[in-house]
Amino acid sequence: MLYTDYYEFAEKVGIVDADGLEKLGFKNDNDNRICTSRLQELKEFVSKLNTQSIQFIKGAESKRYHIATDLDASDLEEYDDDDERLSVATCIANEIHFVNRMDYFLCDGDADSKLYLEEVEEV
Repeated sequence: MLYTDYYEFAEKVGIVDADGLEKLGFKNDNDNRICTSRLQELKEFVSKLNTQSIQFIKGAESKRYHIATDLDASDLEEYDDDDERLSVATCIANEIHFVNRMDYFLCDGDADSKLYLEEVEEV
C-alpha cells in the first residue's frame, strides 16, 4: 500500500523517534536516522529487542521491531529548466534495502513489506 503522507506512514509502521531510540538503549547521533555503516549493529539490536526475555526484564509490552529503509527519492523530485528545485521527495520502504544513499529506521508497528512511502512536497 502506497502512503503519500510521512506522518501517516510513520504511525502505521511505528518509526521510532530519537527519544524512543535512546530509551531503548540505541545511541545515535543523527536524530532517528541510522546510517548504513551501522546496519549490522542495528540488526543485532533488533534481534535482541525481539527476544521475549529482554522485553520481560524491561517490563515492556510485547512488541516486534523491524527496520525500514530511506531510499533515494531523487526520481520523484521536480526541477525547473534552471535546475531550481521545485519539490523535495521522501521514499521509505518498510524493509531492508541495499541501494544508494540509505538511512534506516527502527520501527515497532506494522512490518508488512508492501507498505511504503512516496511523499513529494513543493518547495
